Amino acid sequence: MQKLFHSGMFRGALIATMCAATAGLAQSEGEAAQTGCLTEEQLALVGEDVDAAQAILPEQSRIIAPDSAVTQDYRTDRVNVNLDEDGIIVRVWCG
Repeated sequence: MQKLFHSGMFRGALIATMCAATAGLAQSEGEAAQTGCLTEEQLALVGEDVDAAQAILPEQSRIIAPDSAVTQDYRTDRVNVNLDEDGIIVRVWCG
């Protein structure tokens, strides 16, 4: 009985380790998908005023002010820019 209990604990630990490793991989792939359409110059816009950044952003960019409603359609070529209340860029991502 005790051997069966230890075997079950080992399997549980193994499964937990595998799930954690897979979750980390998925997060990395997700982060890459959210920044894959961006240039280094666009990624560096975080912390900048949106008016000053307009020249660097593509024409199809979506500027998202706080509490704005946005569609959930995913476009790999679209740059999204989240702003704070003062018009400062807090996030730049694809989709």
